[in-house]
Amino acid sequence: MEILFWQWHSFMGKGIERALHRLGVAYDTFFYQMNDWEKDDRFAEQLEKKIQQQDYDVVFSINFNPIISDVCQNHKLPYRAWVYDSPIHIRNTKALKNSYTKVYFFDRGQAE
Repeated sequence: MEILFWQWHSFMGKGIERALHRLGVAYDTFFYQMNDWEKDDRFAEQLEKKIQQQDYDVVFSINFNPIISDVCQNHKLPYRAWVYDSPIHIRNTKALKNSYTKVYFFDRGQAE
């Protein structure tokens, strides 16, 4: 399995990388610091290019990103997000229902 791990300046990024490494999970990183999590054409284009360069099994991120969800939906590529922000910081929740997206909430109250 090959994971594409989208990174930004999250305090959990290095810990997730250490865990993947210790578990022997193959992964590649893609760093991009966003200004607007709901509309960033440059990010979408760069993610598209990255996905087309290699055969990934899943895209993973810390916190949910609707742009990633939409790009993965277009590629029929599973997207998994681990959300620790509560409440979730996006306004456009439509992408949460994309069929290739699964979100894991750290906060039980938000998950409900």
